[in-house]
Amino acid sequence: MHHPQLEVTVGAEGTTFKGLDDLAIQAAIDYVAARGGGRTVALHEGTYQLHNSVRLRSGVRLVGQGRGTVLRKCASVTVPLTEDTDWYGNRVTVEEASGFRIDADGDSAWAAR
Repeated sequence: MHHPQLEVTVGAEGTTFKGLDDLAIQAAIDYVAARGGGRTVALHEGTYQLHNSVRLRSGVRLVGQGRGTVLRKCASVTVPLTEDTDWYGNRVTVEEASGFRIDADGDSAWAAR
């Protein structure tokens, strides 16, 4: 069951999800999607630090508060590859992996904070 009128909020204070980064935004998006979508994730005014991508999900709307809502991409990590892979390969070998974190299912890697 979904409630189109319900709005989930993200921001520093007084919001459903507290935080000014990609983790808070993604948690709100995933929360709405798990409940069937059809809702809005509203970002309160503030500067949100995006260390990683934010993945929108079907039936989820992401809106800000105009010029007061800023999404800022953080610096990323660059690491030389030591071994190339085939065209459809899903494995890479890097020179130094200490700047990365791996997700729980082992399918994704991202820059560590």
